[in-house]
Amino acid sequence: MSTETNKAIAINFYKEQDRLKGKLSATLTAPNYTFSLNGGPPITAAEHEGMGAMFWAAFPDIEQTVEETIAEGDKVAVCFTMRATHTGNFEGVPASGKQIAVSGMGILRIVDGKVAEFQEAFDIMGLMQQIGAIPTPA
Repeated sequence: MSTETNKAIAINFYKEQDRLKGKLSATLTAPNYTFSLNGGPPITAAEHEGMGAMFWAAFPDIEQTVEETIAEGDKVAVCFTMRATHTGNFEGVPASGKQIAVSGMGILRIVDGKVAEFQEAFDIMGLMQQIGAIPTPA
């Protein structure tokens, strides 16, 4: 597939994740799909959906905006901004009603038009500061 096609698949993957509230689109996800977050070990699609359910329960209006994509071969790098409202418990932090905006990056490996591997890192420290769980530096 062309790098432009792979970029479109990556952008659509983020949009579908938002639309499906953390679930993965079967049409965009390879059968052997793996995901890793912030350098953690790879997890399965089912485990990723479980993690997604936790995020969307705490931030039900998540919207991920893809800001930039760069592609080479079968990989697409994505810079994104995640915006949401903290209306549920997250990592033991009760709902604050605060709006968050955090940046992140993902690398998606596309095989036969589907995402086979997804590595993502985002500003969890910034998120925790924005919901009041961690003090912001003075």
